Amino acid sequence: MSIQVINRLNQPIDFYAIKVINKDKNQFLSKHIGNVRTNHYQIEYFDMSNSNEFWIVGYLPKNKMVYFTQHSVINKEADQKIEVKNYLNQSIKLSEKAEEVIEYLKLGNIGQSVIVTLTLLLLFLNIVLLTRKKVSSH
Repeated sequence: MSIQVINRLNQPIDFYAIKVINKDKNQFLSKHIGNVRTNHYQIEYFDMSNSNEFWIVGYLPKNKMVYFTQHSVINKEADQKIEVKNYLNQSIKLSEKAEEVIEYLKLGNIGQSVIVTLTLLLLFLNIVLLTRKKVSSH
């Protein structure tokens, strides 16, 4: 199923989509949709076979949540189109949970970035050491 998010607000909003797998067991799948400019849209794809609910969360550039909506999926074959026309928070309790899920996603991304950077550095150092000419001791 595709989710199309259209930003009708007067400033760019950074959107995230969260697929709710099981609220009671804190099982969520979150994706960063991207920074959507005014009067533009972004599409994200979800496999909704094991879920029937997703959330859309929007942040201003300074990490302030300005948009949260909860969506039930009745027909998993039909694509969803969400137009963001005003600042909205449908549920304070669920939006707080969504913030936790997004922070966990961001921390995971930072951890992966560190691992990739260190791996590339190690690879570079090994290539340099392998291509260096051996200095004779005579």
